[in-house]
Amino acid sequence: MGGGGSKGYGPPPREFIDYYPHCANSKGNFQIIVTDGKETYTEPLEWDGKAIVVGRSSTAGATIKVADEGTSAQHLEFRWVSKHECWQAKDMGSSKGTRILRSERQDPASVPDKLDPETPFNIESITVFHCGISTFVALVPTAKKIGLICTKNDEATVTNLKVGDFVPFTNVLSMGREPSPSGQKCLRFPGVSNISGAHCCIERNGKHWELTDSDATHKTVIAGHKLTKGGNVPLWPGATITFGHKEKNFDSASTIHMKVMMQFS
Repeated sequence: MGGGGSKGYGPPPREFIDYYPHCANSKGNFQIIVTDGKETYTEPLEWDGKAIVVGRSSTAGATIKVADEGTSAQHLEFRWVSKHECWQAKDMGSSKGTRILRSERQDPASVPDKLDPETPFNIESITVFHCGISTFVALVPTAKKIGLICTKNDEATVTNLKVGDFVPFTNVLSMGREPSPSGQKCLRFPGVSNISGAHCCIERNGKHWELTDSDATHKTVIAGHKLTKGGNVPLWPGATITFGHKEKNFDSASTIHMKVMMQFS
């Protein structure tokens, strides 16, 4: 997948979607995915009310133990609540709090920026949580295919990637100014100075996909959150990866937006 042209790109197939709303009371093939910048952990979801706890200490009761020093001993809890027929997430009084990475179609009025430790949060669509420094937690179903659609490009004179162009791939896609040194399929942005030669990479990991920072100078930014150096995050439909950021500004100054789309059936 070379850079410098939208040749071969077109609109996304009908079966690819950027939003997965039926999550709250669905008992499909869901799993918890946790990344802490070093390791990826997966845990099947239990339907018997048993809690899954993400934290830094297994002795304190964490079901999934992470190596992030910014994550509390018991940080975030997931539980199926039969009374409400939905999954709930609850911050367990963590020191740094739990932020929510929204997709563009999630309403800020119903999906807050941060969890309230006093109030369990009903998960009504795929949601990704940011705990501590480098830990991301996602409740996601298994997707069959993935692709990226360009939703903004202020660098069209040098990239020739048009808004609406859909970039499909199978297991791995690297992104940056230069071709992938390992010969992987690459989405290139030649001539964009604020994008590193090797900027980031999307790769399949078991039943899900992850976005990993490739030590990008101007950071890898998703849903307004920048990843730590070499850090990773589980992907979800509607997540927007932004490029071309000016220093210390990771939203309004971005010049290229690529949105994740997935096929589930």
